[in-house]
Amino acid sequence: MDREPLSGAERRKYLRFAPPLQAEMEVPRKNLLGAVGLKRGVPVRVMDLSEGGAGVFAPEPIEKGTFVRLRIRLEEINDELELTGQVVRVITP
Repeated sequence: MDREPLSGAERRKYLRFAPPLQAEMEVPRKNLLGAVGLKRGVPVRVMDLSEGGAGVFAPEPIEKGTFVRLRIRLEEINDELELTGQVVRVITP
């Protein structure tokens, strides 16, 4: 995969790449079903990706602190990348 590093004066611990990737984020449901551990898939777009995290655009806000699972389909190699993490920043328009 030929991905270009982001340009600019970013001073991050890890090099970030800007891949044009569609993905699905698994998040807890917001009702009683979420309280018993059931989750739902939200289609998202991965805006940037690094060893330390990912910038993801979601069609709805996902609360800071939420534990999520991100599934990225890698069409070029016919495989899937599955990542787990925690939302640390939420930017709303």
